[in-house]
Amino acid sequence: QTETFRGQALSALSPRLVTGASWNLNQTEVEMDFGPSALFDQETLDQFSSLGFELPEAEPIVVQPKQYFDAAFTVSQPLFNGQALPLYNGARDLARAARLDEVSQRQRVMGGVARAYYGLLTARQGMEVAQLGVDNAVGQLDLAQRQVQAGLADPRSAIQGELALARAHRDLLGGESRLGVAEEAFY
Repeated sequence: QTETFRGQALSALSPRLVTGASWNLNQTEVEMDFGPSALFDQETLDQFSSLGFELPEAEPIVVQPKQYFDAAFTVSQPLFNGQALPLYNGARDLARAARLDEVSQRQRVMGGVARAYYGLLTARQGMEVAQLGVDNAVGQLDLAQRQVQAGLADPRSAIQGELALARAHRDLLGGESRLGVAEEAFY
């Protein structure tokens, strides 16, 4: 859209053609007769003739013709317009700014896509780590329970193993929640 502003600025220096035409059709034609027979009565004409004056007959003048056509064509070429150059420079700068804005918007979109992709990738890897944490906590609890049964560790080791397993399950649930948010942002 801003590219069109340059052409509008240059149009201030472009030639202009203005045309107009009309065709009139009147109901009747009106004529006026200015001949001697229309202006003077016959007695006055006879008096002029007796004095030796001969008045020539004139053709009637058409005051309102039945129809007529009228047309006008005007071409103008501006030699100088002080507004054209500033308008052109402003339009050029607006077009450049619009192109830069387009590039910026494209980079924002691409950055958002990359952020969503890596957020999803991180959430999936976080789920794998959380699952490994649960598996590790199950193994540690099993080891602690066997050591308590064998009398090699006190019963507090088994309770700590259960707490670690509960913490690992909580981390797994948090990872599932983060994965859901990341999938929603990506898709």
